Formats: sequence, C-alpha cells, structure tokens
Amino acid sequence: MIKLETAVLLITYKRLDTTKLVFDSIRQAKPPKLYIASNTGKDDRGIQEVNKVREFLENNIDWDCKLYKLYRDKHLSAKHSISGAIDWFFENEEMGIVLEDDCLPSQSFFLFCEQLLIKYKNDMRVWHIGGTSTLSNDILLNDDSYYFSYFNHIWGWAGWSNKWKYYDINVALFNEFKNNNFIENITKNNLLQSFWLNNFNSVHKKRIDTWDYQWYFTIWSNGGMAIIPTINLVSNLGFGPEATHTSNSDDKLSAMTKNEINLNLVHPKILMPNIIYDKYNSKFLFDINYINFCKNWIKLKIKKIINIW
Repeated sequence: MIKLETAVLLITYKRLDTTKLVFDSIRQAKPPKLYIASNTGKDDRGIQEVNKVREFLENNIDWDCKLYKLYRDKHLSAKHSISGAIDWFFENEEMGIVLEDDCLPSQSFFLFCEQLLIKYKNDMRVWHIGGTSTLSNDILLNDDSYYFSYFNHIWGWAGWSNKWKYYDINVALFNEFKNNNFIENITKNNLLQSFWLNNFNSVHKKRIDTWDYQWYFTIWSNGGMAIIPTINLVSNLGFGPEATHTSNSDDKLSAMTKNEINLNLVHPKILMPNIIYDKYNSKFLFDINYINFCKNWIKLKIKKIINIW
C-alpha cells in the first residue's frame, strides 16, 4: 500500500457526529502531519460541544504523526474562522489537503490529491484540486480521471501555498474585474454572469459571511483553474438544521455517494477548462433560471433593507 506523505488540515466546530466519521477516514489514511483548526462556540453550550470534539480528536490519534493545533478561544464567523485556518495551514505547509468536519472522503481521495499536488505544484494554471464531482456517466467524453474546470469545489480539496497566498478575503479587485467585464472569460451566460457578480459584490460589501466565493474570485482573477475528478470522491454530511449555509437535508447534494478512484490516473492531454462539463455543473449546482435569480435578488434586497434598519 502506498503511504500518504501529505499533510492534512481538519477544520472543526461542534459537530461531533460528523467529525468522528471524517476523522476515521483521516485515521485510515495516516497522514504524517495533522493540523486541527477548531473554532470555539458562541455560548457556554457551544463551548462544551466544541470541547467534546477537541477531546475526541486528541484521544484518538493512534498513528505516528505530528499534531498541530489552532484552538480558538474567541468565536469567529465562518468567513474568518475557515479562511484563517487555511492561512495558518499554508503558512506552515508548501501543499496539503483540506477537509471540513462534514466532508467525508473516500480513501483514494487522499492519494488522488497527493499525486496531483506533486504534478501541478509549479504550474500556475492549476490552483485547486477538488474531490466533489456531480458528473453523470452519460456526460463523460473520455476515460480521463479528472478534468479542468472554472469551478473549485471546496467539499474536500487540496492546494498549494504559492497559490493560496493570493487569496483576498475582501475581493479588493472586484470593481476592476466587473468594469473590465472579465466575467465573460468565465461564462457567456448572462444569468450566470449576474449570479457570480452579485455574489462577489455581496462579499466585497461584506453582506454575506462566507470564504469560498473569495477563492473563486482569486482563481479567476489570476487566470487559474481547478481540477475536478470525473467520479465523486467526497460525501457532504453537513446538510441539515445545524449547518451554516446548507440547511436543507433533502438537497440533491446531501450525502452523495463517495467512490474510490483508480490511482493509475489518466491525465487530460489538453490543459483547458472543459466547458461542456462546466455547463452541466452550472445547471446542476446552481440551478440558475430567471425565476430563481429573481427570488434571490429579492431576498438580497430585503436583507439589505433589514440591515439598514
């Protein structure tokens, strides 16, 4: 069996049930270095739940590894807690794998990431390796193990410090990006353009608490792309009432089947985003149509009015 040589960052909060499952997968992979970033709770009950998670993790590391801990003693928003954890990780590691406490990977996910981290380490066209795939078999055009995409799925992923260093939590270049119509380089679809520009604008004006739209923006504004496997390697267990952003447990993305991939990887011969796959993903993931777009626009306006008052 090939031994994993890559460091893993586990980002946790207070979900002990899902953390146990994700940790067990990490435990099987036996990374040589494990980074644990733990946000603290908002109140006494939340702090108790966080402490249970921390205690479980520390008492169940039974393989030879170096442990690094970032335990927050003051509660941070998801935006600052998660991005700050990734900052910390890549300040100490040249490259590595990132898992949140509700993203359950297959075992081959770890070595899939490791192979590609090494292969594309110094290629500034490739910025992100994702583990989630929504492609159906009838969409696949060839036998490649992965494809290049404009979409950097963050439910189990890997990356490099030489690319993460460009991450900008405030998307400072948003106005320049918008005014120069750079979004047309990503998609020609007017609804998708509006969808992404509205999200970036909300981040820029600090209206939403998230970290991942900024990573999309960073990659796009630097001419980068992501790697996505052609089969799904990660199952998101976090859909439900306790989630920050994914509260609908019946969502089509909830607990998708995770698979094992053949690690004799078949690499794409052309290093360009697969527009056909991206169109399929856009439709599946974002469900963009005029009715939904108008609903979201109205929600944002209402939220803005409430914030003003």
